[in-house]
Amino acid sequence: MLPMSPVPLLSLLLLALQSVWSSTPQEPKVQGSPQPEISSLHHPTWSLGLQLYRSIRVDASKTNTIISPLLLANSLLALGGGANGSTVAQFHDLLRITKNEKADREALTRALKSVREANGSSYTLHSSSALFSKQAPALEKSFLETLQTHFGMQHVALEDAQKEPDMEKLQSWAKNGMDGEETAALEQALESKPGAMILANALRFKGFWDRGFHLESQDLRSFLGTKYTKVPMMHRSGVYRHYEDMENMVQVLELGLWEEKASMLLLLPFHVESLARLDRLLTLDQVEKWLGKLNSTSMALSLPRAKMSSAINLQVIV
Repeated sequence: MLPMSPVPLLSLLLLALQSVWSSTPQEPKVQGSPQPEISSLHHPTWSLGLQLYRSIRVDASKTNTIISPLLLANSLLALGGGANGSTVAQFHDLLRITKNEKADREALTRALKSVREANGSSYTLHSSSALFSKQAPALEKSFLETLQTHFGMQHVALEDAQKEPDMEKLQSWAKNGMDGEETAALEQALESKPGAMILANALRFKGFWDRGFHLESQDLRSFLGTKYTKVPMMHRSGVYRHYEDMENMVQVLELGLWEEKASMLLLLPFHVESLARLDRLLTLDQVEKWLGKLNSTSMALSLPRAKMSSAINLQVIV
């Protein structure tokens, strides 16, 4: 029986999920210039993801913080190719581009390629990236061709706001990029003034368990989100990679996905609390410690079957 698949997107504590994906089949590395694979904590998507997550979570009222550092990193890499002066340095600093710029760029694009090539194995993935411009100066043809051919990024003009408002055009584009899935609404509208350029990413992710939660083991139970409500809960016993961090009062649980091309990392606090304390724990050093201490443990799991969505406007964050 195929496993049920309630794992959507990349949410709060699944932030590092895309950095756990294997990049097999592995491409030969350049001798003398080893590059970190996406499964390595030294891969730039980990740093970018955690840095962005902490910036977003400054406002603790935000919920369902779903981001894809890998998709964002490649979009920023694409835009960096058309930048000059200090802007280039800012892109390089954010993406941790070293003097070996070509190898760093190849490592990022290779990681995204490997994730897309694994689509249909451990998960189904629909993603899209676009550069929207509004009454902006004409962009060089060679730059637009590079966006499309090397990064799969579209260029969309926002011209006639009376015919179709900018937000409606963005929402329609995102829906198409996610295979018809409705998107969450932005809490604050974008300020798209004449001359503006907007980078947009849309992602729909659905994972398949390596050992499924079957329909006969599902029931309705109380679950605390923003309030207590009845939700379908899934139950299963098995052997999972687990670590109990007594000092930080959190359990770390890794759940494998089908064919072991991906995994999901859950952080489970000992007590009911807000996410503020857990947010502060999310550093590269701490995540590395947790992953290094995971051990196979026999345990019984109960998880809510959930579908999460999020729309984030970074314009009000950065």
